[in-house]
Amino acid sequence: MKKKSIIILSLIFLFLAIQGIGIISITIPYESKLASFRNPINTTEAKNYTYNGELAVVLCLDNSGSMSGEMDDLKNAAHLILDYLSSETYVALVIYESSAIVEVNLDQKGNGTQEKDMEAAIDAMDDGGATNAEEGAQASLDELLGSQFQDSFVILMCDGDIGYIDDWKQPNSPAVGMKNESICLHTVGFGVSDTEKDKLIQLSNITNCGKYYDASNATALAMSFAKLGNELEGWEDQGTIYDTIDSGENITVTTYDCTSSQRKLRITLAWGDNTWILNLTVINAITGEVIVPLEEMNNTGEPYIWKVYDCSGSMNITVQADTGTGTTDYGLNLATDENGGNGTGAQIPSFPLVFFVSIMTISLIAIIIYYLRREKYSI
Repeated sequence: MKKKSIIILSLIFLFLAIQGIGIISITIPYESKLASFRNPINTTEAKNYTYNGELAVVLCLDNSGSMSGEMDDLKNAAHLILDYLSSETYVALVIYESSAIVEVNLDQKGNGTQEKDMEAAIDAMDDGGATNAEEGAQASLDELLGSQFQDSFVILMCDGDIGYIDDWKQPNSPAVGMKNESICLHTVGFGVSDTEKDKLIQLSNITNCGKYYDASNATALAMSFAKLGNELEGWEDQGTIYDTIDSGENITVTTYDCTSSQRKLRITLAWGDNTWILNLTVINAITGEVIVPLEEMNNTGEPYIWKVYDCSGSMNITVQADTGTGTTDYGLNLATDENGGNGTGAQIPSFPLVFFVSIMTISLIAIIIYYLRREKYSI
């Protein structure tokens, strides 16, 4: 019985030792999630790069005549993604119609008046002219040339025809140029036909790291830009809910259960009618207490808000219609800041701990085998 107890205790220690690998850890520096699948910079040509930072984003936005009546929707979405981007991120604004114009040159968002310049240029956008998306893409590429960033993106939003997709695949096209420079091209289709959607998907695929985002209306456009902003800043998308809400209504939209690896939860609420004001509240599903956000953005007059919370336990997410008449649609996007993401480091076992646990495990197994063979009984 005594020897059997020793074996049982040995198994318990073995279990605790294995668990210890997951309990004790050290942090290693975080590397870009994109680095694993982006094409490396073409080193066959001599390039004079100036390293300016880690992340650069160029907004390339359709201001053609077909955007008439929808410019406010685009402005709201552009302001939303600008809010998401950190002050260290390099940003620029390119608009295109019959031709392309670089409205704001590339610079750090937090440098001088860059953010205010971006906001003013977004507010000043107006519709008119044809849809020359290729020239807009070329201007965006030119804005990024000469500087090397850890991650570079062009977000091309279009509501119409981008031309022949085969032209975009030619060696001298801006899309291929982005691929050669390791720049990711994301495309956003705003109310486009299935034919144009397919072309925008193919266009984003040219750079091998781009994605297509489909937006059928103003709310979906804001949600697309919200998801892009989350992705660019290293947040993990947890899904989007679309629904409608009546005047004066207060509804629980969903309950989100945080996992142990999720540190923060960002909730973005956007709606299509500027005359409405919606709000969101998060309540602890167990205690019923209202959870206070760590951070929030609620610009007066713009049909969106977002809030960041500590991600802990089960959380009821409610939406309230503070003002408005009748019914309006809304979108709710959830994103989490995972452990090891957003520059915080990934958790791995330390080498001394692994070595110690390995030796202890081997020793315990040897003891168990010794007693089993000696006494010829099993547990």
